[in-house]
Amino acid sequence: MVAFNHVEVKSSEGVLNWFLRTVLCCGCFSGCDCLSGIKPVVYEDGSATTEQREVLQEPIFEEENIRSRYGISTGSRTAWGDSDSSDSRNVLETPLSLSFYSRPEKPRTIQILTNNLSEAQYDESCGSLRIKDFEKRVGIGGEAYVYLVIGDDDNTYVAKLFKPPRSHYDEDIEDIAQKESGILSRIRHDNIAQVRGLLSMKDHAMCPTKGIILDYYPVCMSSLAHDSDPIEGVQKFLMLTQAQKIDVLGQVMAGVKALHDADIAHCDIKPRNIMLTSKDLAEAKVKIIDFGCARSLDDMMGTSKCSPLFVSRDMLLSQYEGVTSTGDSVEINRQALQAEDWWALGVTFFYLETGKYPVEFLEFNKKTDSHFCIPFKLASVEESNLLGDSRFEEVCDNPFIRMLSPLLEMDPGKRVVAVHASMM
Repeated sequence: MVAFNHVEVKSSEGVLNWFLRTVLCCGCFSGCDCLSGIKPVVYEDGSATTEQREVLQEPIFEEENIRSRYGISTGSRTAWGDSDSSDSRNVLETPLSLSFYSRPEKPRTIQILTNNLSEAQYDESCGSLRIKDFEKRVGIGGEAYVYLVIGDDDNTYVAKLFKPPRSHYDEDIEDIAQKESGILSRIRHDNIAQVRGLLSMKDHAMCPTKGIILDYYPVCMSSLAHDSDPIEGVQKFLMLTQAQKIDVLGQVMAGVKALHDADIAHCDIKPRNIMLTSKDLAEAKVKIIDFGCARSLDDMMGTSKCSPLFVSRDMLLSQYEGVTSTGDSVEINRQALQAEDWWALGVTFFYLETGKYPVEFLEFNKKTDSHFCIPFKLASVEESNLLGDSRFEEVCDNPFIRMLSPLLEMDPGKRVVAVHASMM
């Protein structure tokens, strides 16, 4: 048994669970002082019991706030002693389920969010839509929670509520919200999501947050991948006709080109950030979403935040000190940022068509190999175009894969030129 101040951990797995739930959740190593002296014991299965109770002194750590913040579920009983039962011993011995990775949506959370709407403030410059009710949470990302909501016109929309920063190194939520809403408000294009409103409110943990309201799109392109869970009425990408595939690809390329024409690089193109407006792919329009990583083409600083599976060789190698494809550092400039979006788009449709990422043809195992290996696998390609490598022979007979050739040029400059030429 290992003791960490307020926490006694009875297994090595318990050490990991404790670390995830305290250090990563709130940055506190005391296990945790912010719980005002409550002392859990974490067992091998991740469950815990409390060994003492103390009155919480600070209003911000009221029971509901802590439960919401740490994803604590106690069934019909609660470890805070508010059960209807008079047997406090049984209350205290009721196991807790503390889930760090999977936080099930609770009606109580939705109720809190809906109640907080009465104090929400809206930015009229981003749209006049108001939220009338929260329905359910449909997604969670690195920077935001995503909810289905009902607007004051009784239609369904999506609300993206940004998480408070975890440290002073993180970008402020107001800056993030203003940046994303500003991009979406500035660019009007059929293949780019439109912002319907910008609001300030309190989240489920009573912390101030910003949110943007967007149109609701029922199908994500990631659900068209061959290994994704089937959705009734939605075909897999592989089953589409050649004309349908070309139409979808053309719409996404048109959206990315519109961004570049407005001096914006998306920097996170992947299947999850491409939506369809209908399950009927013959009628559906493509919409590009999630501009949390977007940057100005004039931004010379920073590194890619995209998954390494979607980042090109030059951009990846430039992020490892002393490791580049040419021996010189790769300058991140307007052309390089455009080239990155096009490369990620090529990888996206390569994956949708074949079920594999390009690096998997280069002896990279995404289940066992570190992402650090990816730039070196890509560096092994000696041809000017990725598809020119002999290891891609088995897929190069596919006419749709051959259409992706301009997007998969290894040289960033040639890639941009080739893509622009193919769109004329």
